Parts: sequence; structure tokens; C-alpha cells
Amino acid sequence: MTTAVDPVVAADPTAPVIGRRRRGRPFLAVLPPLLVGVAGLLLWELTVKLGRVAPYVLPAPSAPQLRAAGIHAAHAGDRRG
Repeated sequence: MTTAVDPVVAADPTAPVIGRRRRGRPFLAVLPPLLVGVAGLLLWELTVKLGRVAPYVLPAPSAPQLRAAGIHAAHAGDRRG
């Protein structure tokens, strides 16, 4: 019994084939979007904190966590007690 060979794969075995999945490394497909998302959140946080942007104009991404912990954004950097 003979097997049909795709002429594109036969010509270049390193060429990507549509529909073929990487086995054993699914995290590689998720890693780039995850890194872009983390970098975007970090840039957003730094822009708000270092630029002293008012929380009603652009709240920091950490604002909901601070609010849940009972710390208001206006006093987040206040260490007076």
C-alpha cells in the first residue's frame, strides 16, 4: 500500500502545514499574548502612578484590588497610618 505525499511538504519539510499543532508545547502559543498583556498592564500602572493621573480620569489597574482591600486610591501611597 502506498501513501500519498503532499508535494509542498515533500519539497520543504520545514514548511508550516495548516492544521498541524505543536504537540507537547501548547504554552508557546499562549506565551506571546500573555507577555504583551502583562507588559500593557505594567505600562498602564506606571503611567498612572508616575504621571500622577487622577483616579477618576484613568484608574490604575490595581485600583479594584486596593478598593477590595479597603485602601482608597487617594491614600494608597500614604504611610501615615
